[in-house]
Amino acid sequence: MAYEEVGAGARQGFFSQPGIVGTGSIGNTAMITLFGLKNCDSCRKAAAYVKAHDWPHRFHDLRDDGLSAAVLDRWIRSLGWELLVNRRSTTWRNLPDAAKDGLDSVSAKQLLLDHPTLVKRPVITLGDLVVVGFAEPQQAALADAMASNGQR
Repeated sequence: MAYEEVGAGARQGFFSQPGIVGTGSIGNTAMITLFGLKNCDSCRKAAAYVKAHDWPHRFHDLRDDGLSAAVLDRWIRSLGWELLVNRRSTTWRNLPDAAKDGLDSVSAKQLLLDHPTLVKRPVITLGDLVVVGFAEPQQAALADAMASNGQR
């Protein structure tokens, strides 16, 4: 199955769910990268799922390892900045109102670079597939991409 961006404004993907974009093409590389926080329940759930399937992966802790502008640019191009900002996080609630008001693509990018824990988690990349969150549609997208590479 192919996962592609639907619509120019609100970016959505397969199953018309936000948070999934890409063709599912992973080329020669089948390494999953899980971006998140070690103490995040959703990130732990995603890591356990990937381990249970014995898929090659690595975990990138946003707090310990940081977030590069290049990686963030890719996510923003793929998903849009609105989907990446976790407005339910403690970090968001602790920000001054001035930082939250009038957020746009430029200020959101800088805010996410300054506070990587603001990223909605987990973000999972595999080739050109980018998935945010770990609900059923995101799990299906990841499983389909791995199956297309001959891994179940």
